[in-house]
Amino acid sequence: FRGAKFIIENCSDGIKLGNHFKGLEKAIMKLESSGTALLAVKSLIKGLEVISQVSMPNDFDCIESAFRSCLGGILSAISLAKDCKVRLQSADNDATVAWNEGFFEYRTFLKTILPPTSIGCTEMRRKLSYHQSGGICTVLASFCMLPEPNILEDVFDTFNLHNKNIPNDDKILLRQMAVSFSMELARIGRHHDVHSKNIVWQQLGSLLDCLIFALLDVEALIPFPTCNLSLLSELGGDYSRLKGEETLLSMHSRVCPSSNVLDRDAAVIPCQNENYFDTACGLHTSKNIWSFCQNCAFLMTELGTTHNASQ
Repeated sequence: FRGAKFIIENCSDGIKLGNHFKGLEKAIMKLESSGTALLAVKSLIKGLEVISQVSMPNDFDCIESAFRSCLGGILSAISLAKDCKVRLQSADNDATVAWNEGFFEYRTFLKTILPPTSIGCTEMRRKLSYHQSGGICTVLASFCMLPEPNILEDVFDTFNLHNKNIPNDDKILLRQMAVSFSMELARIGRHHDVHSKNIVWQQLGSLLDCLIFALLDVEALIPFPTCNLSLLSELGGDYSRLKGEETLLSMHSRVCPSSNVLDRDAAVIPCQNENYFDTACGLHTSKNIWSFCQNCAFLMTELGTTHNASQ
């Protein structure tokens, strides 16, 4: 739709559009709407449900690619709704209710693939929820930026942060997903309109909880080579120290020299096997932690002047 619209809008006035182009133009005007975007979102959520229910296939990469494509489609549909300048607080109450339904359908789906899932939890779902955790959180954050005042009320409950009965491994994954979600929420809030900033302000307490966890997350340090060469020498001898020096030198030689890149130290660290660049884990935290701090500080500084300082 956007590509065709771009062509039509940039056609020279001297060019006479044929009937096919005119028909395309009418279709674009009719279909480029909040309703079309919502229909796409609901269809893609159903697609996610179907994909996650497939038994473990021989070609897992194909299933994973389809899952990620659905997440990308949902992001595009939400973006389309925003481009249409849809404001859900307008007189169109039906649109508000419908988008709320789309948001809660997505959260309901997340409950089937995120731990703890005592019923129907397959290896496929566990693997999908981990590998695609960053994309899952990005979609959730984009939903939260829709202009609906109560949509964020209990969104952090999605990650079961206060459930003490969850196994430790699952608890760590959920906490890291909450951090990934918070990072995206703070990034969107900082770079978007006042409404988005106010939405983030409503969740500032939960956001800062995740920031503190991210700063104290030891796993964020694991991808970095150690600079304690004397300890390497004690543990593994001269060979271990030599390998440590090579790794450290290689890391420093690849670091981005730009002072504007807050997370430049971690930017050159490659992703772990089978992980995507946004898989919620210690590596993802280390690649985004200082930008996260800056975005939170920016939001607190800007919004603190317009809200009650005691908050």
